[in-house]
Amino acid sequence: MKLRTFLTLCCTAVASLLVSVHSAQAQGTVGACCVRANGALTCEQLTPQACIQRQGIFRGGPCSATTCAPAPAPTGACCVRTAAGGFECVVVTADACRTRQGAFRGPNTSCEGVNCAPTPAPTGACCVRTAAGGFECIVVTADVCRTRQGIFRGPNTNCEGVSCGPTPTPAGACCVRSAAGGFDCVVVTAEVCRNRQGAFRGPNTVCEGTTCTPPPAPTGACCVRGTDGAFTCEVVTQLQCAQRNGFYRGNGSACGDGACTPPPAPTGACCVQGKDSASCSITTFEACRTAGGNWGGRGSTCETINCNGVCSCDWNDDNRLNGEDLRTFLEDYRAGNADFDGDNDTDESDLRAFINCVRLDRDCRR
Repeated sequence: MKLRTFLTLCCTAVASLLVSVHSAQAQGTVGACCVRANGALTCEQLTPQACIQRQGIFRGGPCSATTCAPAPAPTGACCVRTAAGGFECVVVTADACRTRQGAFRGPNTSCEGVNCAPTPAPTGACCVRTAAGGFECIVVTADVCRTRQGIFRGPNTNCEGVSCGPTPTPAGACCVRSAAGGFDCVVVTAEVCRNRQGAFRGPNTVCEGTTCTPPPAPTGACCVRGTDGAFTCEVVTQLQCAQRNGFYRGNGSACGDGACTPPPAPTGACCVQGKDSASCSITTFEACRTAGGNWGGRGSTCETINCNGVCSCDWNDDNRLNGEDLRTFLEDYRAGNADFDGDNDTDESDLRAFINCVRLDRDCRR
């Protein structure tokens, strides 16, 4: 009944306003127009057309009899939480209800008949683990199910027909290495395949049509020194290159021009003993040996070498020739880092040159 009365009053006011506007437009007269200025509503005497252009509300009649203040915001029922943790209903505006973090029930509503108690959370089937390690179904809310680390099956569901057993892990084809060194295909779970250091081909795959042969090893350019000292290049795997005592240039490298061109021989200080004193020059190991000198090593300089006592066999540079030099040289030789003769590789010629240095170099036999 109240709503019907309110609608009737609204319709009457709107109709009266339209009649006033149409009448003023027909007469071309001015009337009260409520326009906003500096944030407030003021009344000005304008024609209806001018009022519309000013985005105002044409009221008609004189401003002295017109009130432009906005109508107060409607109030309504608002459910807010009390200090004790419950809920109560108060009648406030929508803004005031929102400020108090309440639930506004609509304009012009009253607290009569309003139940502010929260709607209970819906329950549903929840699968939880039992103390014995199995699973059981209980009907609880989603929050309670989550607290018990269960699996919630949805609101308003029940345990009838719900199977809480764990979903079996899907199996699939797994390629594992056999005792003979080849590969076999077995159907297991991904975890079992990983534990056997296999290659899992995906869930629900089968061994039929699955190839477990490993992909071919990558190849690259390999530079191998021939008996004449020159290098030849061939494309092989890294293992095959090592078996040839070659230098592997990397996966995917090719035997193009200059692939096996050795870098220039390293230089160092060379001490040549003269009749009265020794002279020093910077040259390669081969040139120094040809001149009958003692090579000070890669990168050595005449400023740092004492040509009256240089010993190129002092491999650990402690100014003493003993078993530590031999041990250190052999470690570097096995690691491929004992290029004693300066030809940019480590091979038997480095070992022979080092032993000859220890046996024959007079500066190393002091």
